[in-house]
Amino acid sequence: MRNIWRHTGKIMTGIGVFHVLIFIALLPQAGMDIIRAGVFNTIGTNVERGLLWYGGCFAGVLMILVGLLMTSWTRTTGRPVPRYFAVALVVAGVVLVVLDPVSGGWLILILGTLALVRPRDTQ
Repeated sequence: MRNIWRHTGKIMTGIGVFHVLIFIALLPQAGMDIIRAGVFNTIGTNVERGLLWYGGCFAGVLMILVGLLMTSWTRTTGRPVPRYFAVALVVAGVVLVVLDPVSGGWLILILGTLALVRPRDTQ
């Protein structure tokens, strides 16, 4: 448990992949509508298309990128991500949970907290 910070990037990447896949699985018709409409400027005011794109794909890909960055950082430096980065994840998680308690913001909050847990010699 004391080295959990080493795995937070991999966990974040996994959550991002799951996020994208679950939204695509839950909203396949919206995805097909976007593709059929020609992709460019096809979201408009359609709630399902917006949810799939912004809530699922865009947010999921950002989580994947953040997870890869965290993994690269810990692998390259052998140290946890900077404290400010972990605190930013905690703050983002809190904001998401306050705005939408049934969202995955809890996962971001937990990962940010885990990234803050570090051995004394790496601070």
